[in-house]
Amino acid sequence: MFQDVQKTKINSFALFLALFFVFFKLDNLNYISPYLNDESVYVIIGKMGLFENDWETYDAESWIQSNQYFYPSVSALAYTLGGMEGTRALSVIFTAIATIAAAITSYALIPERYDKNIRIFGGLTSALLLAISVSSYYVARIAIVDAQSFMFLSLSTMYFTLALNTSKNSSSNFFMAAVTIYLAYLTKIFIVPYIILFQIIGFFYLWAKKNDQLRVSLIYFFLPLTFAMIIYEFIHFSGFVSYLTLLSDGSSMDIHKTYEAFVVQLMPILPFALFGLLGLFIGKHVKSIIFLILLTLPMPLNHLLVHIETSTNTHAFVPYMFLSIVSGTGLAVYLSAVKNVWLNNAVRTVLLIGMVLLGYFYLMHYKIESDYFIDTTNLREFVSVSAKLDDKILTEVGTQIVLAAYNKTSPGNSYTYDWFEYNGISGPKAYGMAVKDGYFDIIQINGNWFTRRPIYQQISDNVLSNLDEKYELKYKEENFYVYIRSERDAK
Repeated sequence: MFQDVQKTKINSFALFLALFFVFFKLDNLNYISPYLNDESVYVIIGKMGLFENDWETYDAESWIQSNQYFYPSVSALAYTLGGMEGTRALSVIFTAIATIAAAITSYALIPERYDKNIRIFGGLTSALLLAISVSSYYVARIAIVDAQSFMFLSLSTMYFTLALNTSKNSSSNFFMAAVTIYLAYLTKIFIVPYIILFQIIGFFYLWAKKNDQLRVSLIYFFLPLTFAMIIYEFIHFSGFVSYLTLLSDGSSMDIHKTYEAFVVQLMPILPFALFGLLGLFIGKHVKSIIFLILLTLPMPLNHLLVHIETSTNTHAFVPYMFLSIVSGTGLAVYLSAVKNVWLNNAVRTVLLIGMVLLGYFYLMHYKIESDYFIDTTNLREFVSVSAKLDDKILTEVGTQIVLAAYNKTSPGNSYTYDWFEYNGISGPKAYGMAVKDGYFDIIQINGNWFTRRPIYQQISDNVLSNLDEKYELKYKEENFYVYIRSERDAK
């Protein structure tokens, strides 16, 4: 009995550590200004839609990677209640739920013949490995769509695993798996491969078992999910095509650099995952191996096929999550082989101490990388104070400035370097013509603190070459310059 109490204490300690590393991310959420324009643009779309019934101005359906009503509305409500810290806190909560779901998935994959305390420890190990990862910091502490999507994906995996591995409540688990994977898709289009995988895996797995579960899955998973997807794509097909076209024209990099970017993010978990795979192989859990490997591959393969440069630090969270499940599930096989209870407890304690040290190391690594974030706090405050009603603003920084001036001038009056048309002309020349004619009331330009994309450099050159006595330099910081039209202040 005493030995069982010791096992329970160790599991309680593992739970405490997992929760600590999950919710520690709530600390100092105002650590930087919204350095990613994604943080601001979702809030702007949501505020305009929810509070002004304007979903058209930004034409979000043609370029946003998700349903324009879903996450933007959630983000705008959180921003209204708690500012940017509120939207980031929501990401922390979403990441926490994803982590808990990963722990339950790992627990469900470990056969019931193993000791319950070992199964619990395996699940908590998966949660702890995910909670200490650098990717989890990126996802949780930035107010972007990824955290919500990954939460629904993790929940769907949990419900799907429970439905496949237990006969109890299988109909409700299948239905919840369908609902959550559909919500994950509404949040982020990159989830499509997982929908296909779940359907293929579920069909062949249940077909091989030759029991009533296949009929249950058809009624509660396959049919509702397929029906919902068909209806949604029928209504939003044009937006879906527009986004894919935009994606194909977007930022890309060499396939080898894409591969290296993912390897850097996943390297910390790979030793644990390989160790876990070996354990699953020793325990002859072939179905679990195939299931988890298939779920690990889509996100890296998607980046490799499309050569996408952006978002590898956050998208790595998904394969990291499944590899952490591999690690915790395989660990249970090893622990079950250690029959000496004192030795078993000692091994688990050493593992927890090791993961705490790794957690500290990864946290320091994240903080070093976060030091490179550009702070726009002073700039945003200046624009917020200086902007007047219905001012037309040009900003190179982007939607951070649009959000800062939201209460003074409509987002429809603010323009970024992404797109602009003037007198029937678009592109860099249009910006120069507008500046020459004094069209903008406020012009914000960045200093040479980073290498611009070629098109952005052309825009900046056209803007600077057409600045004349109509505009006065009113704000100068190391990285930013703000010019205000003289006639505006003379009114």
